[in-house]
Amino acid sequence: MSQLSVSLQLGQRLSLTPQLRQSLRLLQLSTLALHEEVVRLADENPLLELADAGPAAPAYDDDMVFEEAAPVTLRDHLLEQLTFQPADERRKALVQVLIDALDDGGWLPDTLDDIRTWLPDTLDIETTELEAALHLLQSFDPPGIGARSLEECLVLQLQVMDAHAFPYADDPAVVACALSICQSHLDLVAARKLSQLRALLPFDAGTIQHACELIAHLSPHPGHDWTRPAADYVIPDILAVRDARGRWQAELNPAALPRISLNQQYASLLQAQDAREHSAMHEQLQQARWLLRSLGQRYDTLLKIGQAVVRRQAGFLDTGLTAMQAMTLKDIAQDIDMHESTVSRAIAQKYMHTPHGLVDFKQFFSTRLAGADGTQDSTSATAVQALLREIIAAESPDKPVSDNQLADLLSARGVAIARRTVAKYREALRIPPASARKRATT
Repeated sequence: MSQLSVSLQLGQRLSLTPQLRQSLRLLQLSTLALHEEVVRLADENPLLELADAGPAAPAYDDDMVFEEAAPVTLRDHLLEQLTFQPADERRKALVQVLIDALDDGGWLPDTLDDIRTWLPDTLDIETTELEAALHLLQSFDPPGIGARSLEECLVLQLQVMDAHAFPYADDPAVVACALSICQSHLDLVAARKLSQLRALLPFDAGTIQHACELIAHLSPHPGHDWTRPAADYVIPDILAVRDARGRWQAELNPAALPRISLNQQYASLLQAQDAREHSAMHEQLQQARWLLRSLGQRYDTLLKIGQAVVRRQAGFLDTGLTAMQAMTLKDIAQDIDMHESTVSRAIAQKYMHTPHGLVDFKQFFSTRLAGADGTQDSTSATAVQALLREIIAAESPDKPVSDNQLADLLSARGVAIARRTVAKYREALRIPPASARKRATT
């Protein structure tokens, strides 16, 4: 006869509350996407009152940016696939965290260690668990989703590509060659140094050429097809304005704030009712309060970031791009005592209205310039590129300025950088060398 026994086993499960998920999502949504989300939530919850169906029209028509949007979001597409996965709930919850962390191109911009810091310590999440969740996410459509680098993005696509959908994809040697190139030699392809590739790879010239053509058909940003916005304008989240003393200040744009509030009449009635008899309504009341609290946290975070950016970039606000200071996510995170990943999520798809037009928050962040002696100063790469564009625009068409001369002219303006750095920034601006510019004018 079998014996029955009772055992007690302790364990922890990942339980991301809807409120935490909501706060993370609301923080990274664009203003227009936020308004759409708020309208949806207000339709589902009678305790929320919406003053109007959308954001107020901005007062600066010249700074509107018109884009084109898709009917289905990348997030919805991925969550639908997650529903049918045989994974346990803990892993599915981690995959959803990773989905919410993806950028518009479908990449994962934050490290797994950073993502761990978003989650409560009590859940005891291991990096290996996040790696397993990422591996599952990377098996989803579109191929390349969840990549952390261009190399990984292309390799993921090569591993699952349809042999009949791409040129030369039915040739195992070409695919093997393409994988080798993507894993170790993409820089040579970008520089079109095929002779060096032939010296490094055990493939003939024809196979290498076909592999390069195959790579050219891959998508570096697999999520873009799902995240193209529809014909909508971009509303600045922050306004850069001068105060009475002439100092730059950051203010929240009233047009960017959804006009939503708690229905106080319903809330007061519910307070007097037994929660057990009206549990569904009490739950909606709690959800409404959490939404308003999450929106408040979003606005507080954006305002703190905007104020920190304005303090550091007063020179840009006064004179333009040539005065842009070097600034990193770490700088702002330290200024406002937040984690870098929070700053990164908060500035995604956010804009500031400035005297020089509408500026994507990401444009404010630029690496420090490496000087000719290898040291770094506060001059940003953005400012140097603006100076280069300014100098080249003023050059004589008959006598274009060489990279050496550009370095000398920059040095005279207090920006000491090497000629090779000048060449790198010039190429980034897609400006041809002096010899080519002279030929173009003759």
